[in-house]
Amino acid sequence: LGRYFHELGFLEKGHVVEVSASSLIGQYVGQTAPKVRAAFEAAKGGVLFIDEIYHFNETKFGQDAISE
Repeated sequence: LGRYFHELGFLEKGHVVEVSASSLIGQYVGQTAPKVRAAFEAAKGGVLFIDEIYHFNETKFGQDAISE
């Protein structure tokens, strides 16, 4: 998908970064935002695919990830 969007000119690079929702959610206050920012930075110019995103609604700091 990333390669296709790149060929159409929608994306600068067209790479795909896949992360799990649980890898973005911290265990303590203040841990979630840096993880989310790092994932977005890695995917810049491409596609960020968050697997099992429904976990954001099931965890204590999931809303922090959505807000970020």
